[in-house]
Amino acid sequence: MMKSGQTNLWMCAAVAGLATALSASALALQIDSYWIPGIFAAAVLVFPLIKRYPSALILPVVFSGEFKEVRGGLDRLNALDPTLLAVALLCGAVMLRLSWDLTRGDPSFLDAAASNWKGVILYLGLTTVISASFLYTPAPNYGAEKVVRFLGICSLLFFAPIVLIRRERDLRIFVVALVALSTALSVKTLYGLFHIKLILNGWDQLVTSVTEIGAGQLAGMAILAIVYYRFASPNVIRWLTILCVPLLVVGLAGANARGPILSLALVLLLGAIFMRRQQSLQSQFFVTVFILGLLLAGLVFLMNRTPGEAQDTMASKVDELSNLAAGHNPGGSAGKRLEFYDDAVRAFESRPAIGWGVGGWSQFYYHEDKRGYPHNLFLEVAVEQGLAGLFVLSVFVAHIFWVAARQRVELGGRFSFILPVVAYSLSVTMFSGDITDNRSFWMWCGLCLALSRLARVEERESALDEDWRALSAPLRSYSAIHPT
Repeated sequence: MMKSGQTNLWMCAAVAGLATALSASALALQIDSYWIPGIFAAAVLVFPLIKRYPSALILPVVFSGEFKEVRGGLDRLNALDPTLLAVALLCGAVMLRLSWDLTRGDPSFLDAAASNWKGVILYLGLTTVISASFLYTPAPNYGAEKVVRFLGICSLLFFAPIVLIRRERDLRIFVVALVALSTALSVKTLYGLFHIKLILNGWDQLVTSVTEIGAGQLAGMAILAIVYYRFASPNVIRWLTILCVPLLVVGLAGANARGPILSLALVLLLGAIFMRRQQSLQSQFFVTVFILGLLLAGLVFLMNRTPGEAQDTMASKVDELSNLAAGHNPGGSAGKRLEFYDDAVRAFESRPAIGWGVGGWSQFYYHEDKRGYPHNLFLEVAVEQGLAGLFVLSVFVAHIFWVAARQRVELGGRFSFILPVVAYSLSVTMFSGDITDNRSFWMWCGLCLALSRLARVEERESALDEDWRALSAPLRSYSAIHPT
């Protein structure tokens, strides 16, 4: 155990190291040198935030892209990019927490990694398969971008909860930050519906701000967190339900994204059946009906009140679902998804063993090295990493669900909210995005492992408290009979 002076020295060195790393990155990105003092000052100013609320810094990495109006690849990256700043801040939080553990001789991170070694090993196996597939990809440009994003962002989001969420207070701050950011994003989404503008997407195309799939996904996650997370005070649940849930539900409807809506409906209906241990069946049924009814009302309201272009988009998506349910060709984006899935199966059948390599789907489908994917996580991995990647991914997902399912019984189900959220985050990957776009899924997987360790730690502490009370009971009885 180090003394406080040595601890402060280590912490100052960590802050200086973070500032130096950020400055070096700024120079590498060729920004003006007058930003360097500001970067050092910012590193010092955010240090109290990093130390006190580290778990809240995980979410900006997920949300930053949804608040940008210019989205796309690494070629558009600059030193003031919100995602880059969020990643740097989270890296700083992880570095400082590990430095703090080192100074105190605290083995918490090693204990967390060791207690969840199966999940960690499986994730590292998946990253190895994805990275190795770059060696034979026919799309080196897009493949390199995917590898960099997966290793630099998705892996950071996977390990950050294991490092930063050590106590229930950290989890509570994380959930509150999720609800706050999702509510703000829903407000932005609704504003965008009534003030339609052009944004630059990842395919270098100018598109309207009518469809916001990522915003819809995050709104659904926040809704499930409010429904299933056990807040300390009933008043918190009441106020969140009154103030945030309506905005989140209408924001989800306004995102014009069918995948998040269908996934949320499915998870809520399954939760009403299988999660009734945590709430009475009657209250769970009421919550499900309330949210789905509010969602339907929001869709009807927006279809009649939004500008013409937004109305047309929403109406076309409803028509596509109706055609699909009737067994007809849905056309539009839904029909395009089905075409992607069919071609993904053909691509997998042509190279089943090791796949086409990371990013190889774009070469198979578009016959050029550009951003493209089949909009389904399992099909994407099957096409690009073959049976090897599909096997590792399937075992990893099965392990995560097994760990999440255990939370229904550990500590009386205090962390059982993680099961529906993980199920939802996996479900939305079946409809849209590539392995790096769905970065929130990897974050929830890491959080699931972190909560597994937290539950075991609290169970051990609770058992020790019970043993101590049992051992000290005779002493307390004697003191009561013979007061001093």
